[in-house]
Amino acid sequence: MHVRNLFFVAMGLVMVIGIDFGGVSPLYKSDFDPLLDKLGIRRIGPVDLRGRAKITGGKITLNQARCTACEICYDVCPTGVYEIEKGEHKKVVIKYPNLCEACEACVLQCPTRALSFGV
Repeated sequence: MHVRNLFFVAMGLVMVIGIDFGGVSPLYKSDFDPLLDKLGIRRIGPVDLRGRAKITGGKITLNQARCTACEICYDVCPTGVYEIEKGEHKKVVIKYPNLCEACEACVLQCPTRALSFGV
């Protein structure tokens, strides 16, 4: 009987988590983020939830001094905001800032924290 109860609890959790696949990746905000923030839950497995509940917007900025041109921002951007300039030194530039949807995929994935949102 105990195993059956655990099964129903597990299925309930799967149903709750399954309704919001947007939060299973660190790249996309979840509808549950404000609730998790209020409950004080900051991390679930490898996903760091700090700051995802806050709605940010504004203009994407790139700190060239911190940028190592690793191209992660270029790879993860769903709208093609970035371009790689190849010359004497490879350089990432924000080519189409008007396409930015503030999904924060680039900001969350940048290993040197060279990207941020400003007003």
